[in-house]
Amino acid sequence: MGLSVEEIEEILHMRILLEGWAMELAACEISPHELDRMRELLAQMEVSINPESVMTLQGINRDFHWIAINACKKRSLIKMLRHLWDLMLPYSLAEEVSDNYIEQTRKTQISHRQLVDALGAKDGREARRILIRHSEEAMEQVRAQVKRLTKVRARENGSVFLQRLLPIRTSLRNSDFEGLRGEVEAQL
Repeated sequence: MGLSVEEIEEILHMRILLEGWAMELAACEISPHELDRMRELLAQMEVSINPESVMTLQGINRDFHWIAINACKKRSLIKMLRHLWDLMLPYSLAEEVSDNYIEQTRKTQISHRQLVDALGAKDGREARRILIRHSEEAMEQVRAQVKRLTKVRARENGSVFLQRLLPIRTSLRNSDFEGLRGEVEAQL
């Protein structure tokens, strides 16, 4: 059985709190190489802003966030965030391209650029503030996705949904996909 709307809200709120803290810590620890890699990913996201590249963009977005999260250098915090991100994986993968997809993606790009700038300036408070605002905007998109996913559950799209699950880069090992496949099928 899938997560309830209340559980999703709880997970998203925990992610905002913990990831905001991670950004604040990362501002003091992030290396020039890590910032350069984030900038490279930003450029890749710019190229991928089109409805046909949703999965590619999601993978790049995840990599972008995880550079900064890992830069916080707090093993337990990183582990908790990995778990929270993985819990939300099926809901982020169910994304359908909405009418304002390009507008939303461009808005996300602005937040990402601001985050890199704050991290580069070693301004942890600003990095946290940007991440919180960015995450709250993303939370609205996830809420919409959960509503759409609920409608998909009883339809034949389950196999298509599972096919979309496989290409995304995650912290999960290949062996973890079998267990996740069962969870996703139960949600559909």
